[in-house]
Amino acid sequence: MSPSKVTMQTIAHTLNVSKVTVSKALNGRPGVSLELRKRILEVSREMGYQIPKTRQPSAEVTFGFVVPSRFFLETDKFYTKIYYHLSRRCATAGYALSLRILDAQEEEQLVPPFPSTNPVSALFIAGELHEPYLHSLRDLAPIVALDFCEPHLAMDAVVIDNFYASYSATWYLARHGHQNIGFVGDPGYSASVADRYYGYLKAMAESGLPTSSDWCISVNDAAGVYFADVPLPTVGPTAWVCHCDMAAYHMLLILQKHGQRIPEDVSLIGFDNTELSQKTMPPLTTVDINTHELADAAYDRMLWRLAHPTWPHQRIVLSTRIIERHSVAAVRPELSVSPALTP
Repeated sequence: MSPSKVTMQTIAHTLNVSKVTVSKALNGRPGVSLELRKRILEVSREMGYQIPKTRQPSAEVTFGFVVPSRFFLETDKFYTKIYYHLSRRCATAGYALSLRILDAQEEEQLVPPFPSTNPVSALFIAGELHEPYLHSLRDLAPIVALDFCEPHLAMDAVVIDNFYASYSATWYLARHGHQNIGFVGDPGYSASVADRYYGYLKAMAESGLPTSSDWCISVNDAAGVYFADVPLPTVGPTAWVCHCDMAAYHMLLILQKHGQRIPEDVSLIGFDNTELSQKTMPPLTTVDINTHELADAAYDRMLWRLAHPTWPHQRIVLSTRIIERHSVAAVRPELSVSPALTP
């Protein structure tokens, strides 16, 4: 068959899927598994499917999207959403976007994300790679970092104002009468968690509220695996700022296991406004991070960088907002500290 006669319906018939599925895959929209999407793209190339000329790029450019598995697998589709939206933006303009999920061993051994036989023109890196690996990438292609910034390397970055967002979340709990507020997250896990921790500390200090090393706990390990239970202070915070919604969800389960009610006994506030935050019981109050805005800002910055390769790099900071749901309540006068935990 002539490539000019290949249509989405032709590809759909070949793979025994719907035309809608093919359209979603080719345009980077959600609702198609990564495996099926990859297969649809492969078949479309083999059959010579041609993107309409109105969407053809002015130059041959292929993008790569690299994310460590410890972030991609544990964040309730946070980076998946960013990838899908970026993929849609790229496909609309006629660019290809290849996904690479990097495991810890590959990162440690400095394995290139894409083979030399299939190089990319530009790299989006999400979720924070270690500095030695980033050094190994800097000569491969222009880079835009997503959701992190490496201050020792010259690269563009699109980040959330994590420090101020956590500062605001802590103040939000203080305005609800909470005086003993803890933080859920390991500051050494990533730069974004560290920024959120220090924002929490600043708000506590400015509010004249006490802090304690016992009130900073982590519910996941360095690989992003969450625990079923962790030791908790016998008498502790009436509220917790959690570094992400997944951490807030596991903290909720742990507190309930110890006999505490959310939000009657203890309040929780998460980060990211993922789908999970809406499905917990009760739904989580959380800091909203707009994944579409992140992806759009990164895409626009990459096009600018390709057109201006020698100009100074920039760090673009995006704002956030608090989404109020049902996991935060005003503290009762008798609960200046949380009730004693059941064994």
